This record gives sequence, C-alpha cells and structure tokens, in this order.
Amino acid sequence: MLGASPFYALVAAAFVFVLSRIVRRKPSMPRPPGPPRLPLIGNLLDMPPDMEWLKYDKWSRKYGDMVSLNVLGQPMVILSNLKTANYLLDKKSIVSCDRPDIPMLRMSGFSPITLIQNYGVDFKHSRRLIHKSIGSESSLSRFYPLQSAEIRRFLKRLLAFPEHPTEQSLYQCSHFAASAILLRSCYGYSIVDNDPQVAAIETVMRGFVITGIPTAFWVNFAPILTYLPSWFPGTKWKALARQLKHDIEAEVDRPFHVVRQQMNGGKEVEFCYTADLLNEGEDDFFIKWTASTLYGAGSDAAIASSGAFYKAMILHPEIQDRAQAEIDLVVGTDRLPTMADRSSLPYIEALLLEVYRWHSVVPLGFPHRLMEDEIVDGYFLQAGTVVLVNSWKISQDPNIYPDPHVFDPTRFLPSEGKPMQQDPRAYYFGHGRRMCAGRLFAQAALFEMVATSLAAFNVSTYIDENGVPHPPVAEQVKGQISHQSRFKCTIKPRSARAEALVRECVEE
Repeated sequence: MLGASPFYALVAAAFVFVLSRIVRRKPSMPRPPGPPRLPLIGNLLDMPPDMEWLKYDKWSRKYGDMVSLNVLGQPMVILSNLKTANYLLDKKSIVSCDRPDIPMLRMSGFSPITLIQNYGVDFKHSRRLIHKSIGSESSLSRFYPLQSAEIRRFLKRLLAFPEHPTEQSLYQCSHFAASAILLRSCYGYSIVDNDPQVAAIETVMRGFVITGIPTAFWVNFAPILTYLPSWFPGTKWKALARQLKHDIEAEVDRPFHVVRQQMNGGKEVEFCYTADLLNEGEDDFFIKWTASTLYGAGSDAAIASSGAFYKAMILHPEIQDRAQAEIDLVVGTDRLPTMADRSSLPYIEALLLEVYRWHSVVPLGFPHRLMEDEIVDGYFLQAGTVVLVNSWKISQDPNIYPDPHVFDPTRFLPSEGKPMQQDPRAYYFGHGRRMCAGRLFAQAALFEMVATSLAAFNVSTYIDENGVPHPPVAEQVKGQISHQSRFKCTIKPRSARAEALVRECVEE
C-alpha cells in the first residue's frame, strides 16, 4: 500500500488543482456566452480535434462574436469580431500580450522561441533584436540581394518543373525556396537538394508542432503531472520531451556556431542576420534563438502562402492575365521585376492582399493570455484567460468582405464611389505586442516571388496524357499553420525570352 501512496497523492493533487481553477470568485458581471459545461471537465468533450476554426465559427453563429469556454478549469474566449479583437489585443495590449504556458513545449526546450516566450524582459529583448535587423524598410533592404538570389534559383527550378507532376511537385519547389531564403538570410547558408541541415531543422519543427497541441498531452491540461517520475506508467511523453530538448538545442547552436567560427577565423562571411548582430556585439543566446524563430516561424507560413497564390492563379486565369499585363506594362519583358518596382505595381499588391484574405495561413492566430481581469463589451474576462482570434471567420465575414468566397484583388484597389475593403494584414499577422516581428520580411519575399513568377511563367490546370484535366479545389487542410490541399499543375515559361531571362539572372 505504501508504494501506491505517491499515485493517490498525485491523483488527489491533480483533482485539487483542477477544482481550484474552476472554483473562482464569482464576478459581478457575466461571462461571455458559450456551450454548456460539464462538471470538472467543462467543455473538454466539445473541443474539436482539428479544423477548429469551423467549429468556432458555428459557435459564434449561435452564441455571438465572443464565445466563452472552460477546459479543465482553464478559461478561454474565442473572438470572431475584428473590432473586439483590436480593442482587447491592440488597444489593451499591455494586459493581453502574454502567452499561455504549455508545459510540454516548456519541457521540450522550446520556451526561448520568441513566438511563445512569456511577456517580460527576455521577450522584449528578442523583439528588439528582430526589429533592429528587419523591422524597418531601411534595415530590411539589406536582405533584398539574398532574397532575390534565392528567388531566382527558385525560378530556375520551375524551368525544370515536370511535365507530369505529382501533387507534391510544386510543394517541394516552394519548400526549397522558403528554406533557402530563410537559411541564407539568417546564417548565410546556401542549401542544396536533400540538405541534411534542412531535414534536421524540419524534424525539430515537427516536434514543436506536436508538443504545442494542447490536447495532445494530458500534462498540458494538468501541469502537476510534470512531477510524476519518468518510470511511472503513462509518462513516455517525458522521454519525448528530453529527446526534443536535446535536438532543439543542437539545431539552434549548430548554424550559429558555424557563423561565429568563420568570423573568429578571419574568413569573409556573407551578410546575414547572425553575422550582423554578432558584429554589433549582441548576446549569443538571443541571436541564436531569434534566428531560429525567424526560420521556424517563417518557413511553413511562406510555403502555405505561395501554395495559395499558385492555386488561385489556376482557378482564376483572368486574374493571372491582368497581373501579367501590369508587369509587362510597367517592367517590360527585358528584365524581371525587383523590389524597386513594388510601388509601381498596385494590382500585384492588391493580389497579395487578396491571397492573405482568401487563405488564412494561421486561421486562429496564436493564443494570447490575459495578465489581468478585463471587461469587454460588458462581459467579464478573468486574468489567465486564453484568447484566440478566429481570423478565418473575419476573413470570410460578408459584412467586411462582400462575396467573401470570390477571389477578387480589386477589393483593395481605390475606385470612385467604392471604398477599399479592410486590409487583411490588420489581423493576418497577429495583434498588438505579439504582431509578427518578421512581417515586413515575409511580405517582401512573397511580393518578389509572386511578381517574378508571373513575369516569367504561366501556371495552369494540369491535363494528363489522356487529355483529362485535373483542376484544383479551393480547400484548406488542418493544422496550426494551414495549407491549401496539394494539387497538380502545369508551369511553363511565358515565352522563349522569359525562359532566357530566368537562365541569365540565376546566381551561379
């Protein structure tokens, strides 16, 4: 019986922990409405396993734009209204800029990643470094040559796009390009096909995604379970956390130390984020973790955005034609567009905004946590409440975007008697002090990829050897970062001159 004592003690402690989170002082004002709760577990059984934004949309239609939930004592609120999100997460950012603690992420060594850092001195310093390097147009422009070189390598890969592609063909090209742009910008590292460095980082990032799913591990609901010994039945997650901690530390250190060793050895190092901050005497710890954040947070999102763009062009060839006509008129056909052309290509800019609106890469954003009690629209939100914004719902709101299911870049072009619609970047890149620190970098890279692709190539529906067309379907897939479903397509140079331009401009 004595051997069972620790087990019963932990069960009792877990029960008390959950109960203490449920039994709170009763507020004088009501909480937001939401689905009914069961004793102790609250809305645990109501939580959708995937595509959560669709379930939250359904709840918003029934309960309103602010839906209250409680999962094992953890209060949550889902916002489906941009005005409310702007008030709570932008105007009241000082009380809503924290992140919820996810024990499995913390145990796995991911806590220093800027994206999930708790609000405090370390977070502020991390943000300062990123902003210093890529947070303004003047600082960001230093990265344009690296970005352009890798995008042109991407274009050359498109020249070799298979005549009979698989559903993975375009994804693989986009994956290579995103990895190449970010690793070269962060570390001055030029990748190759099947690069082991990329594979190792991708393995770690998959671990980040898995451990960050609150419903994947019981310890995320009941942190007291972290005190269970590793030999205890059902604690295999502890071994997983130890392995991931080892892996993330190795992958954060490795590329950083390569740059440092090259600099210490007197070698000429290509300009990059890490070398730039080392030259300025910034702290090693913050340099390597912010560099890892830029790659980890940016690569998958960039792939998702580019996939949405290509699918939209296949589904709407008339929009592709209009975009190409603008490029031909402004840039001509004797060179490819560059960042210097951006301000002269308003339709391309509008096209990018419509890609952001049409496909929500992060449909629920990343969760915020209230550090103080707050009153919003007459409802009480207690300190510790986790706040999610249903960005997908906002992007599809017909009151903001008439005919939201129609892909229409002219929403964002000025015209007489017709006001421009809401800029999706107001919610696409997050809110307040948690707004994406690399958003200018991401927008610049997507602009140049889109503009040069349109200038050089036509993308169209794949027709197989039997003459059967395989049109893509506009369909998002599950995931914290959501992609369009994979699809086959045909990509061919617009002309012999366009093909020659791509071959001439690629950095050898």
